[in-house]
Amino acid sequence: MFGWRGKSVSEKKKTIAAIEELVPGKNLIYRLPELYHGGIGAFAIIELSQDFPKKGRKFIISTDMADNGNPKGQKIRRWDTNKPKEIINWLKDKSATPFN
Repeated sequence: MFGWRGKSVSEKKKTIAAIEELVPGKNLIYRLPELYHGGIGAFAIIELSQDFPKKGRKFIISTDMADNGNPKGQKIRRWDTNKPKEIINWLKDKSATPFN
């Protein structure tokens, strides 16, 4: 399950901080359970939007298929948000685990 299940609130705070500290060109990657591999993908990728703050929302959430256990490099943009907590809730709902 997701990294903070059964752990302290500080794990959530660390994850929120990691999301908020993203810089252009860097991302956070989470592995999704095998259940999702044939559908939305094997990996969830969180990035800072290059258009923000001029246009759109701050964070982009994409998914990608697996290639030899690593992201394939063919991201599909799924949704975007300004709120790291929404990302964490989605990752937790999908039982994602940190990849990088």
